[in-house]
Amino acid sequence: MMMTTAIHCLTLPCMPRNPSLSTTLSLSSHPKLATFRPLSNLLSHGLFSKGFLSINTIGRPTRQSVVCMARRYGANTRKRTIQNRRKGGDREKKKKRRRKAARKNKDSFKIIRLVSAAGTGYVYAKRKGKKSEKLEIKKYDPDVRHHVLFKESK
Repeated sequence: MMMTTAIHCLTLPCMPRNPSLSTTLSLSSHPKLATFRPLSNLLSHGLFSKGFLSINTIGRPTRQSVVCMARRYGANTRKRTIQNRRKGGDREKKKKRRRKAARKNKDSFKIIRLVSAAGTGYVYAKRKGKKSEKLEIKKYDPDVRHHVLFKESK
């Protein structure tokens, strides 16, 4: 618990503004000026018992701190639109366009199996457009060791 100690000086006289060099007052000789000693000398039990100083302890109420996390820029700020124009357009629209194109490319073809017409059972895998006819390609068959016709199977 944090406590703040307030030290109030009750009976302190005012010091002269421009003390002259001829003044020879000693702090120990004058009882009211004795309070201007260093703080370590002041904070003794005798000083409090004489009534020169009083200590009041003040307790502060505990406060709940609120932490707010924020983005660097808001969603539709002017600065973001300027930066997007500099980079060549809206980032979200570009991402959406890329995803749509990737999905379209993925849907536009399928992977097929090409089986050797020589009957060796050797197989190639190939991408083929969905709308194109059945494939027949001449490719190398390692079992026969020369190029053979490969046909699309189911």
